[in-house]
Amino acid sequence: MIRTRIAAILVLAMAAAMLPGVTRTAEAADPVTFRVTITNASDPEQILSPGVWLLHDEPGELWARDAMASLAIERIAEIGNPAEAVSALGATAIGAAPAAGSTVIFEVLAEPGDLLSTIQMLVATNDGFVGLQSIALFDG
Repeated sequence: MIRTRIAAILVLAMAAAMLPGVTRTAEAADPVTFRVTITNASDPEQILSPGVWLLHDEPGELWARDAMASLAIERIAEIGNPAEAVSALGATAIGAAPAAGSTVIFEVLAEPGDLLSTIQMLVATNDGFVGLQSIALFDG
């Protein structure tokens, strides 16, 4: 179980590291479309829930280790239901849930200063999830 969680977290971390930073000037503040790819590289028994993504302009924690989760995060972690996060956080549902070895791709229209966060349930757990918090899409 721990290995599965670590594999899923590493996949998300590697995906974040591969997001291209885009340098923008104040004059060139047009939105940019980013294609985000999430690949489930965990054990074959571990699938991910549909989950959500959201853009925000202030760094913040959607969750914190050893702290109570919000209802939105709890619903994803415990039952894989993204509806509360969509409603409470203004998030967008990712849609398809990638099985082990599968990939889900979605596009994000972002402006300079936007940060990307994602969260998905590790379905083979009763309260585990993986996600990224406040990933900068632009340099500077």
